[in-house]
Amino acid sequence: MIIECTNCQSRFKVDESKIGSKGSKFKCSKCDSIIVVPALKKAEDEVHHSMFKDKSDDQPASEAGRKKKIIVADDTSFFREMLKDIMTKEGYEVIVAENGEEALQKVKHELPDLDLLLLDMLMPKMDGFAVVRELKKGAMGKDLPILALSGVFKSEEDRERMKELGVAGYIDKDTPPEDILRRVNMILRPGEIT
Repeated sequence: MIIECTNCQSRFKVDESKIGSKGSKFKCSKCDSIIVVPALKKAEDEVHHSMFKDKSDDQPASEAGRKKKIIVADDTSFFREMLKDIMTKEGYEVIVAENGEEALQKVKHELPDLDLLLLDMLMPKMDGFAVVRELKKGAMGKDLPILALSGVFKSEEDRERMKELGVAGYIDKDTPPEDILRRVNMILRPGEIT
């Protein structure tokens, strides 16, 4: 059974045999909130299923039967939240990071179940170039598709540098949101793009 944290919206698989006759409490491994799961009864199975059903049932999913997962790393809150909103509406699971260090930490936590990193190349604490270099060193991170975002690094030399690091593509921050979404879909749903 899949349960969802009401605080951070992270989903977890729980063995139904661990749910007692009076229900159970689980601690969210991401935000430490307590998730209360009511007791399972035969007559309530349908209600319970609708409360805690795996949302991937009605959303586009990957081969493993889960939503495709994206990390949006950007230090500009408006841009970060705008990308999160359009990607979530498209059916993706979105995790956000505010700086390079946080992005690297979240990527390492989510691998190998992470499908894409949307990475601002100019952020505090650690820039996008350093994040990419660090990820490409690791066995799991080297195959992670990364779309570089920038409003500053726009020159042909900058783009070549990103390409040499192994990013899957570059998106100018002035690009309309629907075009950014189209680029994401080209990577995550290549067979569905017309």
